[in-house]
This record gives sequence, structure tokens and C-alpha cells, in this order.
Amino acid sequence: NGAVGPKGGIRESAAAAAATGDTGGAADADPAAKQQQQQWISPNRVRRAVEATCKPLGGDSPDAVLTYGRGLLQVDTAFEYLMKSAEVDLPDVRYEVTVSGGPGCSAGLGASRRGVYMRQPHEAAAQATYTVTVTPRLHEDASVADKLSVEEPLVLSSSAAWVEAPDVLLLHHNGRTFEIKVDPTALPPGLHYAEVHAINPDQAWRGPLFCVPITVIKPQDLLESPDIDSAAAAPAPAAAVVQPPTGLSDLGLSGGSSSSGGVLPPHTLKLGPLSLGPGRELRHFIAVPAGATWAEIVVRAGAYDTSKVFLIRATQILPDVRYTDSELRSNLTLSPNSEWTSALTVVGDSTLELTLSQFWSSLGDSSIEVEVSFYGLTVETVAGVISTGAPAAAAGNGLVLDGGAGPLKVMVHSPLRRQRIKPDAKLTYISLSLKPKDTVIEPLLDPRDRLPAGRVAYRLVLTYGFNVTEHGKYKPCVPLTNRHLYDSPLESQLTQVFDSQQRLLYTGDAVPDEVSLNKGEHTARVMFRHDQMALLEKLKGTCLVLSRKLDSPVSVPIYSSQAAAVTAGKAAEESFLLGGDRAVLWLGPVPEDKLPKDVQGRTLEGTLSLGQLRRGSGAAPSSFPLAFIPAPAAIDKKKEEKANDKPKKAPAERLSETVRDAKLTLLKELKTEVVEESEVAESIIAELLEAWPKHLPLLLEIMKREDAAAKGDSRPEKLPSVVAAADAVIAAINTTELAAFIAMCAPAEDDSNGSSSSNSSSNKEASSDNSSSGGNDTRSYKE
Repeated sequence: NGAVGPKGGIRESAAAAAATGDTGGAADADPAAKQQQQQWISPNRVRRAVEATCKPLGGDSPDAVLTYGRGLLQVDTAFEYLMKSAEVDLPDVRYEVTVSGGPGCSAGLGASRRGVYMRQPHEAAAQATYTVTVTPRLHEDASVADKLSVEEPLVLSSSAAWVEAPDVLLLHHNGRTFEIKVDPTALPPGLHYAEVHAINPDQAWRGPLFCVPITVIKPQDLLESPDIDSAAAAPAPAAAVVQPPTGLSDLGLSGGSSSSGGVLPPHTLKLGPLSLGPGRELRHFIAVPAGATWAEIVVRAGAYDTSKVFLIRATQILPDVRYTDSELRSNLTLSPNSEWTSALTVVGDSTLELTLSQFWSSLGDSSIEVEVSFYGLTVETVAGVISTGAPAAAAGNGLVLDGGAGPLKVMVHSPLRRQRIKPDAKLTYISLSLKPKDTVIEPLLDPRDRLPAGRVAYRLVLTYGFNVTEHGKYKPCVPLTNRHLYDSPLESQLTQVFDSQQRLLYTGDAVPDEVSLNKGEHTARVMFRHDQMALLEKLKGTCLVLSRKLDSPVSVPIYSSQAAAVTAGKAAEESFLLGGDRAVLWLGPVPEDKLPKDVQGRTLEGTLSLGQLRRGSGAAPSSFPLAFIPAPAAIDKKKEEKANDKPKKAPAERLSETVRDAKLTLLKELKTEVVEESEVAESIIAELLEAWPKHLPLLLEIMKREDAAAKGDSRPEKLPSVVAAADAVIAAINTTELAAFIAMCAPAEDDSNGSSSSNSSSNKEASSDNSSSGGNDTRSYKE
């Protein structure tokens, strides 16, 4: 219908049925018109005919257009409209309307808007001016003559007195801009809708050629009342209540007392009693106080006859945030005089839309009361403390705890009221970031992949390799593109995971899921598809993040002072903050023995929770993303000492030893039974013996070759050569060092087997380190 408004009240099944009926009706009118006119009927003409001839529904209700669209489809009238407009609708034109300027950034900063939508409290607090741009769009193959023929003298009119627009507009092919002024300051709380229509006065029967939808929501300010926690609390005076607009007339507001007769807490709104019936829907808009981070909702049933089924939805529209991430949606069954409580995360200084409805099959009238209370705790890092924004933060304020930088100092603020806090920080996920080891961009030449106008689609395939050291369920994520489907700039994305045998274990797309991986080597592939190769080139460095849920969360210590954090003293306890108070907390450090074995090179992610629910028990739904970067691994002192103890050799000596070892390696490969190889071996032996007469690996190889040559009947004759080679090996061994080494390896009489084994192992290491490359080499003797 072209309107911009709040969350619709029509159930999805009903919307689907209506869409099916409308499509069928349009399909009936289109062929009939084609048959009579013998010309192509464009979708633009069909839409204009349907919208201009629909029967309006909803009466004068401000949300009639938002709920029912343009109204009830009239197939016969739409057919007559198509017949009558056959000549004046040539060339076929679609009018594109965009709005810029003014408040109303709920769609996102810089996002194009097709109407005016003033939803947040500050947006509807003052009048605003918007710039409307209208551009006629013709078919891409339209001729220059058709483009030049577009010229519409239009009369502009507003459907509401609080919207001002120019009187006339001459619209040509290049488009025109004009300004409209919206003044919502005098409007009562609730939903208000208006339109600016553009009509050709010479063809008024055609209806609006285009319209600019304007939706204004004036949220209800919370009624002020004293703090219930204050001993001097006094009843608040009854507040004047502005009657909600038509369609919401049964919403009652009360700020004086709760149902039990006590004083309402501050930042609390009571609605009711509300009268509901089958299929009836009530909607209310509430201004969330600045600083609020969660809300608690209480629904109290009245004294009706039987249990009823209700639907409740609390929604905030935030830029680039899905409804499922910013709303509470629940179906509840309430018996007479019962109560239902729930809590949800909110964003302060914005509008909360509360929708209540009795299910259509739940017969009989009912009465309920609703109480909405807002609470808030905010956390920010203190200036001068290391903090770089959290990799774990999907939204909101993220905290980064660097294991190498010590504890993290944060400031906790209670902006609204006296609040009970119970700090608790847990790390529940471990993530590993991977860079691609291979990238390939290739054209897709299959006929099924061809695009219109001969354009070619390209595919970028990124390959990642990783080793799983801990069995578990992993979620392969591509943070750059995941969770973006219809609004993604890419045509498609695909993620696959394979094991070491190249068996496919997982396939995912924009919404990643978990996959069970065993220990070992794995490969992952990520594919992006687009028709611009330059865009895919920019994505070659895209990281893949493997996230695994820990079997048991890692608790982060929280202290109330820096001294306690340094000395691992007493942890912070449950306490209270008065409204406006601030307190400092210190997070960490995290004990190394509590961290997972595979923590090095990875990031731990979790949440910090502070607030406690006022009704019921447990932590408030509002929490703060927390990321932990582990400190570098401890240096192995033994390896460091071993590296430092070894004397550095001169380059000439290192070169000589390298050549010697290479010749010795070749000598081991030469066979004694092959004459040519045997001659080369004798030459190498003579050369090495001259330079290295006491090198044990060389003497051992000579002994092995002499023994291998003494085979068959000639062995007795060659045994003296074998014995001489063995004697040369023995003569090269320093027997004094060998005896001392064996004595150290012998276990003491009062030592256990375990300690003896440990000492023996360490002594072998020391013996190997003290051996030299030439002369007496006990390491070679052991080998």
C-alpha cells in the first residue's frame, strides 16, 4: 500500500491469504484488459488501477491504511479503470518517491526513505521540514520521444491539517523536488497518519499518480511518581490522561496507585482496565526513559469466566536491527485473576510499541491490566584504561579484557532509580579467527548462471585450513556477511566444512549453525557470488571465525577495588545503587588454570550481567558483551637456557659441519654391492676420515658398511676389518664421561621408580646438550 507504519496487526496467515486473493483478482483483470486493448498491460498500470479503485476499510481510524492497505479489491472497477486509462497511461511511467532531510533515522543513517516516519520521542517533539524527490521511471528501452513526452501538471493536497505542501507541481522526465512541513507538536499521544496526494486536475478520475505517506507516532510519557524504595514516599497526584486516538479508545492510563493500592514505582506506566474480545487488538506507544536498559511487564487478568489466550508483543524499531533482536513476542493463557510477568531488553530514549490482543478463537470478553516498569544500568570503561571495542559485541557496548594488561576498570551507573546489582561475568564461547590460505575467483559460464544482457557472474572461493584440538560443536561464522540476507550486497554466500578425508560435514549460508567436529585437520570453504569481479577482489582477505561453546563457562573475577584485584582479594558482592549513583568495578585477571587448553591464539566471549529482576528472581535480561584476549604463553625456561648455553660457532665451522653431514648422508645411501657406488663411498670415507678422524657417526657408518660387506663364505676373512672398525668406535668414546653419565642415570636406593625415571630423562637431555660435534661424542654413542 506504500504506507510506512508500525508493526502490522494482521496475522501472517491472514496476510498470506489476502495476498493470494489480490493476486488472483489482478490476474483476472489483466488478461481481460489485454484481450480488449490488444496491448501490453504493465505492472505499474495494474497497481495504479487496483489502488485507485479499492473500497476503503477501517473508517476514519488513523491506522486504517496501515492495517488494511488501500482497501478491498474491486476487480470489475479495476478492469474499467484499465480500459479508460489506456491512452493517458502511455508511455508507461512509474513514479519513484524518496524523502530526505528532517528527523526520522529509524531506517538507518543515510538510508533512502519512501515516506516520512516520525517514531522516536525526539522526532515528534518539534515541527520538521522534509525534501521530497519525485522521479518518473520508464522502461530501460524507452525512446527519447517517450521520455520527452512525460509532463504532468499536478495539484498537491494534504489529507491532514498538520501537514503542509505546495499547491502545484509541474513534473517532467528529469524529476522534481518539493518540500513538505510536518508539525506534530499539537497531536495527542498515539498513532497519526496522513498523505500528500498528487492529482492531475484534467484527469482527476485517475486518482493520485503518487502519494507521500506520513506516519507520526507520539509516545506516552511516563507518569512521574516518588521512588517506592524511599521511606518518605508519598502518593503521587493523579495525572491528566489524554484520550488515545480512535481505535485505541479502550486504553486506560493510571499513575496514582497500583492494583494493590500502593504507590507505583518511578518510571512505571499502568494501562487498564483494558476490555478485549476475540480478535480485538490494542496498541500503545511508550517513551522509554533515557538510560533504561530493560523493562518488566506484568499482565493481570480480570474476573472473567474462563481462561483466555492473549498475544502480547513489545517492539522497538532500531536502525539495522532485526525485529527478533529488539522485541518480546509471547502467547499466554491467563485464568481469571491470574498474573503473568516477563522482562525484555530495551534501548533508552526511544519508543516501545506495546500490542495486546485476545486470540480470535478464545471466545468471550475479558479484562486485563498491564503494568510496564523500566530499569537501567549502564557500563563504560574508564578513561585511561585499555579498551578497543569488543569482537564479541553484536550490539551495544562491548568490553574487552586483555589478559596481558591486567584488570579492566569499568564504571557502573544507575540513571533511573535505586537498583540492586549482583555482578557476574562468564565466558561461554571460544573463537578462532582464520585467514584464507587460498583464494580463487572464477567466472560462472554455465547457461544456468548467465545473467541478463550477457553479464557474467563470478565466484570467489576462499579456502581455510585449521586443526581441531578439542572435540565439540563449532559454529563457522563469517561476521562480515552473516545475518544479512535480503539486504546483502552479495548475490549469495555459502560455507562448507570438510574433514581430513574431504568428507562434507557442514553446509551453511547467511545464518550459520553448529556442526560437531572431531579432533584433527579440517578444511573450510566460503563462496561469494557477484557480477562485479572488483567487489570480490576486495573480499579476498575475509576472515572465518570458528566459535565453540565451552563445556563449562569460565568465571571472570570481579572486585570492588584495584587492591583486591591485584591481590585476588574479596570479590564484589551484591549491593544497591541509588538513582544517579556510580560505582567502579574491576574485572579480572582470569586465573590461567581456569582457561581452556586451546586458548592460545583465540578469543573468549561471554557477557557481564549486573542488574537483578525486581519481580521474581534472577539476572535482568540486559547484559553487556565481554571479550577476553588471553595473555601470551609463558616462556619455556629450559628451552631458553638450552639455547643460551650452546656456544655460537663461527660461520666457517658451521659450513664445514654442514658439508660433512651432507656427505655422511650421501654415504649412507650408497650401496656396497654396486661397484660404482662402492668406489664413491671409499672416496668419501677417505676424505672424511682425514678431516674428522674421531667423528662417531662417521666411524659407526664405517663399521656398519664393513659388517655389511662381510657376508657369505668370505665373512671369516673380513671379520678383522669389522673388529678394527669397532675398535676405532670404542677408542673415540670418552669412557670417563660415559661412566659419569651412567652413574647419574642409576636410580638411588631410596628413590621411587617415578622419580628415577624423571631424573634419567632429564640427565639424558643434559648429556645430549653437552656433546660436541667432533672428538668424544657420547650422544652419538647412545644412538
